[in-house]
Amino acid sequence: VLVRAVYPGSPADKAGILVGDVVTSLNGQPVANIQAFDFRTGTAKAGETMPVMLLRGGAPLERNITPELPPETPARDVRKL
Repeated sequence: VLVRAVYPGSPADKAGILVGDVVTSLNGQPVANIQAFDFRTGTAKAGETMPVMLLRGGAPLERNITPELPPETPARDVRKL
């Protein structure tokens, strides 16, 4: 799966993943298409670091990524709970 965007401060950014990298596996499981990538990222536990295998310029590369929960938009007002 080709990385087409990396948002500043995102887990991918923090892991050193770059636009143009190709993700080949997440947490030891292959990702041959965007559906597999979405499934692997959607079922990952927030806060648990997992390995991600990439190709960068044709060379294999391993990074570790820690999924995070998305921010609340707008932020919840905890005083009203």
